[in-house]
Amino acid sequence: MGVGDPVLFLHSGFSRGILAFASQMLDFQKKYTCYFPDFRGHGRTRCESLEWSTPQIADDVIEFMNQMDISTAHLVGYSLGANVGLHLAVDHSDRVA
Repeated sequence: MGVGDPVLFLHSGFSRGILAFASQMLDFQKKYTCYFPDFRGHGRTRCESLEWSTPQIADDVIEFMNQMDISTAHLVGYSLGANVGLHLAVDHSDRVA
């Protein structure tokens, strides 16, 4: 949603995905292109195994960015999403705006 620099919203492990950011969506989409990916096993995304890790989800986010042709993005996250964001900032700093 929106137009401008990409922003990835990274939800917690106990959230309902995109609904966790419902109150921020309208404001952010005025200046940014907003993406709300579900983590594996969360929201509408299935997971073949219940075993997953924060670094694995960070790699999933990089794959999402690759598939969406997003070279760099701002990150907004909380709880698990904040931890994923930290992994991205450390391991893929060239992809974080």
